[in-house]
Amino acid sequence: VVTGADGHVGRLLVRYLASQGDEVVALGRQSGYPAPDLRPDIVYHLAASGMSASPIEALDMVRRAINIQPRRLIVVGSSKQYGALPVGVAVSEVHPREPRGPYAEGKVLAENYAFSIARERGIEVVAARPFDHWAPWVPSRFAVGSWTEQAVMGAKTLRVGNTEVLVRDILPAFDVCRAYRILATRGVPGEAYNVCAGMETRLIDVLGMVIDHARVKIKTDSALD
Repeated sequence: VVTGADGHVGRLLVRYLASQGDEVVALGRQSGYPAPDLRPDIVYHLAASGMSASPIEALDMVRRAINIQPRRLIVVGSSKQYGALPVGVAVSEVHPREPRGPYAEGKVLAENYAFSIARERGIEVVAARPFDHWAPWVPSRFAVGSWTEQAVMGAKTLRVGNTEVLVRDILPAFDVCRAYRILATRGVPGEAYNVCAGMETRLIDVLGMVIDHARVKIKTDSALD
């Protein structure tokens, strides 16, 4: 079962799991949750209400995922659980979590709750903390999504903001999906795993790739309205 299956990563995960021969039940915003007697082997919990969602919403969503009663639950969190990270410093799973804002706080709350109730419910819980990643349908509220949307719409000038000093640990969402499936089969219950490339990428280089793949020649404008 994949919750959040209509999200930009959820859609890709559903396709990837199916390509690996897995029987997949995709749950999106309109599909509701399956009957209590379904008892799937694995639930990939990707569902989220967005960056402005309250921590209580995140807690409610993970409760619904737990109530499906899978054998194993993959709780997808975020690197934002760690808060502001220093450039050039590798961060392991034992790094202190200092979430900033309701989205990150909700991810911490959902992960902690899932771990705390796992033994009581007899569910194996593994947490994934993905760093930045991109997919074909990444929303325009994210930098890469905004750039690709502008390029696809035929913009001659991309509005990009300041990319010169920004670096990210960023990887393709397909690799993230592969990591989730690996955690479903080989992850240690009760453990959290960073899902990342392990290297820094300058956003200016990502922008260059967008420009290289655009159908028309475009220039950038770092002055935002």
